[in-house]
Amino acid sequence: MATLSSILGRVSVAVRSARARGPVAVLSAFAAALVALVAPGAAHAQCEGRWLTSPGQLAPGMNSTIYAHTVLPNGDIVAGGEFTTADGVTVNRIARWNGASWVPLGSGMNDTVRALAVLPNGDIVAGGEFTSAGGVQANRIARWNGSSWAPVGSGITDPAWADAGVWSLAVLSNGDLVAGGTFTSAGGLVANNIARWDGAAWASLGSGTDSSVLTLTVLSNGEVVAGGAFTSAGGVAANSIARWDGSSWAALEAGVDFQVTDLAVLPKGDLVAGGYYPTVGGGVAASRVARWDGSSWTPLGLGTSGPSVLALAVLPDGELIASGKFTAGGVAGSDIARWNGSSWDPLASGEDFSWVLDLAVLPNGDLLASGSFTAIGGVVANRIARWDGSSWAPLGSGSGLSESVGTFAVLPNGDLVAGGSFTSANGVVANRIARWDGSVWSSLGSGMNGSVRALAVLSNGDLVAGGVFTTADGVSANNIARWNGAAWAAVGSGFNGSVDALTVLPNGDLVAGGSFTSAGGVSASNIARWDGSAWAPLGSGTNNIVRALAVHSNGDLVAGGAFTTAGGVSANRIARWNGSSWAPLGSGAAEVLTLAVLPNGDLVAGGNFINAGGVSASRIARWNGSSWAPLAAGMNSVVHALTVLSNGDLVAGGDFTTAGGVAANRIARWDGSSWAALGSGLAGSLGVGPRVGAVAVLPNGE
Repeated sequence: MATLSSILGRVSVAVRSARARGPVAVLSAFAAALVALVAPGAAHAQCEGRWLTSPGQLAPGMNSTIYAHTVLPNGDIVAGGEFTTADGVTVNRIARWNGASWVPLGSGMNDTVRALAVLPNGDIVAGGEFTSAGGVQANRIARWNGSSWAPVGSGITDPAWADAGVWSLAVLSNGDLVAGGTFTSAGGLVANNIARWDGAAWASLGSGTDSSVLTLTVLSNGEVVAGGAFTSAGGVAANSIARWDGSSWAALEAGVDFQVTDLAVLPKGDLVAGGYYPTVGGGVAASRVARWDGSSWTPLGLGTSGPSVLALAVLPDGELIASGKFTAGGVAGSDIARWNGSSWDPLASGEDFSWVLDLAVLPNGDLLASGSFTAIGGVVANRIARWDGSSWAPLGSGSGLSESVGTFAVLPNGDLVAGGSFTSANGVVANRIARWDGSVWSSLGSGMNGSVRALAVLSNGDLVAGGVFTTADGVSANNIARWNGAAWAAVGSGFNGSVDALTVLPNGDLVAGGSFTSAGGVSASNIARWDGSAWAPLGSGTNNIVRALAVHSNGDLVAGGAFTTAGGVSANRIARWNGSSWAPLGSGAAEVLTLAVLPNGDLVAGGNFINAGGVSASRIARWNGSSWAPLAAGMNSVVHALTVLSNGDLVAGGDFTTAGGVAANRIARWDGSSWAALGSGLAGSLGVGPRVGAVAVLPNGE
C-alpha cells in the first residue's frame, strides 16, 4: 500500500494549486471543511497524564496528527506527521516505536512529515513539507541511515509555489524510490508531481501528471500506479489514476470521477483504489472504493456512504481494511471497516472529527492505524493504535491513569480498584473508577459522571463508591453507588452533597462521611449509616465536613475532618461514635484528612496540623486511647493518606519532602520508632506540588 493515506491537508494543498481539477471554489470549500474538522483543536480533548502527576502530561501516543507510518524490517514502527511529542518525549514530526517506547530520530523536521518508506538496506525516507531534517537542509525529502539525516539530492521544489510537498513514496523492486506530490522540479530537473531517485540522481517519469499525485503503489510486475487529483499523465487522459510501465503512462479504463487517496494490491494482483469518487470506469457506481482486475472496475459491495475512503491495507488472509469518514456495511460512523470478499464489517465505532489517515500491517498480522483520533473502539489512543484481530490497544509506554487518584480499595480476590478524577486507565476508557488485576486496567461499566472520592468493600465483596456524581454507568446514583461485579446500582436515594469517606462496621453496615445534610431523604449532618435497606443519621452528626473514617479495634467508629462539634459535643476535627453517642479524642487537632488503626489498637491521624491534644505533632499523631503523641518529628507538609502494612508498619503519603527529619519524597514508612523513605519517593509537576493522595496494601504485601 502507499505509505501516505491521508488526503487531509493534501486536499487543501491540491485545491489551492492552479492545477487542481474541478471547480476550484467547490474544492476549496470542501478542503477547508476537512482541514477544520481535523485541526488539532477540533479533536476530542482529554485530560492526559500518569499516576498522580500533571494532567498536562501525555497519555500514550502523540500530541497531534499522524499522517503516515511504516514498519521496519525488525518490526519497529516509524510515524510521521505534525506532532512534536510522542508519549511525552520531544520528537519533531517523526518518531520510532521500538516495542516499548517512542524515541526521536535525531532532531526531526522543521515542518510536517506526510510520507514514509523503507529502502532495502533499512534506511528510512521521509517526505513532506519540511525544508530541514536533523538540522540539515533537505527540501521536502530526507533519508535516515540509523544515526543521522541526509538530503536526497537537492530534493523537491516548485518555484511557483512555496507549499510544494511530497505526499507519497514507493520503493521499486530494484530499490529505486518514487516520490509523488505537488511539485515541478526534482533535483533541479523538470518533474511534474512525480519523480524517481536511483540512489544518485532524480529523473522524471515521462512528463508526469497535470496535478497532484497523492498516493503510489507498485504492482507485482513492477509497474507503478499513481492516484491523485490529476486528469492526465504523460499527456494521456487519465482520470485520477494511471499506470507507469517504465517508459510510458496509461489510463486504467476511464479511471474514477474524483480524487484517489490510497491504493492497495490484493494477493491475486487486483488493485483497490479508495477516495472521494462516486463512480468508476465512466459511470459504474462505486462509492469511494473499487477494484481493478486488470481490465475493468467493479465496486466492493455497496461501497461506503460517507465523504471518503482515506486509507487501505490488506491483511495476511487477503481481507481488505478501509478507513476514512464513512458508513460501511450500513453501520453508521464506522470509519474503519473490513471487506471479507462479500460484505463490510466495522472494526470500531467512529467518533466525530476522529480520522484514521493511514493503515499498515505488522509482521505478526496485527493492523496498525494512525491519524487524528484520540480514541478508537472505546480505547484511548492518541493518534496511533494497534488491532490484534479482536481489540484495539494504544502504542505508548505510558501506563496508569489520566488524572489524579484519590482513593483505593482492594477486592477479596486481590484486585485493586482506584477512584479519582481520571477518565482513562492505560488507554482504556474508565470514567473516574478502574480495576487493576495485576496486569491490565479495566473499566467498571461506563463509570461515573463525576469524581470518585471514597471506596469501600462490603462483607459480600460488593464495592461501594462515593464522591461527587449523579450517575454510575448511566444509572441515577446521587454521590454513592454499589457495584455487584457486573452492574452499578444506587444505594437508596443517596446524598444531597459530596461523599468523601466510607468505611464498613463489624456488623457489615456502611458508614458514609462527607458534606451533606440529607441521606436517603433523611436529615443527616455530614455522616450517615446504611443498614442494607435504609440510611440513618449518627446522632446529630457533625457541624462540618467529614473527610476520614476508621473503625477502632473495639468496633467504635472514628471520624476526622474539619468539624468542631460532633453530636453537639465539642470535638476538634476528630471524634468517636460508640454506637449511641459522640465523644472527642482529647482536644483534637487543626484538620484531620486521614485515619488508620495500628495492630495494637492505637489510632493514627494525619492531616494539616502542628499539634494534637496540645502536644506538638507535625501533620501526624498517635492516639493511645487516652492521649495524643507525635510520631518523631512528623512531616514538613500535609499528610493525605495512611495505610498499615502486614507487619504493622505504617505508610504515610502526602505533600511532604521530609519525615522525621529524613528526606522522604511524598511517601514514608514508620516502623514504630523512626521514619524511613521508600526509595527516592515520588515526584511530579502539579502546580501546587506533587502529592500522594491514596495508598493501599495488596494481599502479597506490596
